[in-house]
Amino acid sequence: MFGEPYTGGDVVHHTPGTPDEQPGASPEIFPSPDFDGGPRDANVERCTRCRSMVMQAWNQYGTMWPVVHQQLGVRPDIGRGRLEVVPQVPGGQSRVAGASIRLGRSGSLAVEASHDGATYRTRVQVGKPVSKLAIGHTLPAGATVAKAKLDGRTVTPRARSTNRGLEVTVATGPGTHTLVVTAG
Repeated sequence: MFGEPYTGGDVVHHTPGTPDEQPGASPEIFPSPDFDGGPRDANVERCTRCRSMVMQAWNQYGTMWPVVHQQLGVRPDIGRGRLEVVPQVPGGQSRVAGASIRLGRSGSLAVEASHDGATYRTRVQVGKPVSKLAIGHTLPAGATVAKAKLDGRTVTPRARSTNRGLEVTVATGPGTHTLVVTAG
């Protein structure tokens, strides 16, 4: 992938040389006493046990965070057995979903959120280790709730205005639940 042999480069003065990392990867060690511009500054010049990792697990947050946390609205507090799921379907889309989202050591979650006009639907399927579940949906800023139904029963949701919009939630327990909110 890269030209061989390694041709160096001056990290301190930013002069080019052969890259020493895979494109898109993050070095584990940024400039620090270990990366001081000295003769062993480049990862490729270090022994294989001394180099920073090519791909780190936390790099996946670049994909995971916007989908799981922001779009699907998954907010776990598994140490206390609590989970809040308040999706926000991105503009230009009518649906977003995720399955087999890991919770703790052995739990998992499935979420499907959609909207059609003024109707917002969230379906959640979750079991252990969750004992308290708040299911909801994020409506556009300035919206109001005309009605809400959890599993076909009329409910009075909690609504709070946030920078995401109007977050509407209903408390329930583990299982498979569907919340349908109609905006006013």
